Amino acid sequence: MINGNLEFTKADFMQFRDLEISLEWHIIQLQELKENYKMRKVDDGIMNIAYMQENVYECNKASLEENISNLTMKLFVIRRTITMCKECVEEKIYLAVSMAVIEGMPYRAISKKIKYSTPQVSRYISQFFTNLECHKAFIKAKEEAVYKLCSAMKKETNETQSERHET
Repeated sequence: MINGNLEFTKADFMQFRDLEISLEWHIIQLQELKENYKMRKVDDGIMNIAYMQENVYECNKASLEENISNLTMKLFVIRRTITMCKECVEEKIYLAVSMAVIEGMPYRAISKKIKYSTPQVSRYISQFFTNLECHKAFIKAKEEAVYKLCSAMKKETNETQSERHET
């Protein structure tokens, strides 16, 4: 990843399981933050502890939500790229990449399942990342992520804001 941006490289895709774990952790942190913080009404113009706590809460919440958004987009792009490449590559390459990236299986376990040698599994996975059609699928998946996930998150943000105004 360059500056936190997902690239079409083996190293970035192999971080899929780590990204999933990180996403789960951030979601738990956000839930705990929401449970532990109680909103307090403050008189206008008076800066007190409750007001400062609200600002800290909002900053932490925004940071966690941004991290969750970024991780969700990266996971979506990886999954979507692999899915779209099913038609572009041979079945054994698709299986090897799916098992290694999505399932997090070691090459030796993959080689036993698809009945090819471990070095061959490694070559299949490398071929995936040198395939021009797969790179095009990656670019398309990134565009879809921006369109689908950003519009869904804007909708969610608008709903959250309308709920806040109602209370």
